[in-house]
Amino acid sequence: MSSVSTLVILVRHADREFVPKVPDDLQGLTPKGRKQSQSLGAKLLQVISAPASQTPQTPLSTTIIFSSPALRCMQTAQILGNFLHPQAGVQPAQELIVTSPSVVSWSLGVIGANLGIPCLVLVSHKPELFELSTRLCSGNPLELKDAEAAGIEVATTGNGMWQVGMGKLLWRVRG
Repeated sequence: MSSVSTLVILVRHADREFVPKVPDDLQGLTPKGRKQSQSLGAKLLQVISAPASQTPQTPLSTTIIFSSPALRCMQTAQILGNFLHPQAGVQPAQELIVTSPSVVSWSLGVIGANLGIPCLVLVSHKPELFELSTRLCSGNPLELKDAEAAGIEVATTGNGMWQVGMGKLLWRVRG
């Protein structure tokens, strides 16, 4: 049985506003954050469009972007979507919100259910991405900065199954 893989891109939202008395999930991007997101979108497009000889196993199309429903994450995801043109669009996922107890189990389930699609993007927050990267990359967490993305290859083994912790970090880019 041949191996199938999916490129999972973890993205931390860009620079955000801090407006007093405005709920955290309604804090949007700053003008700097919008520029960071545009820069990140352009860089991601370059990386996932690179010839296979430069970036092994890198797909050419994005299938879907899931985002925390927090305004800053949705804005980051929508700007990235303008560059990556995901076939299934940008979808809010309550499970990716800050302090969600189900972020890791939900994300691993989504990755497993979609293994074999070219590319899956998850836009979220620092603590959630830290926990998820720890599980995907065998205890090697990624501390993503604002507007930073990490490309992780998740592949099946010879028996057609995939194993948590066997993700391979391919690259990191920052907007």
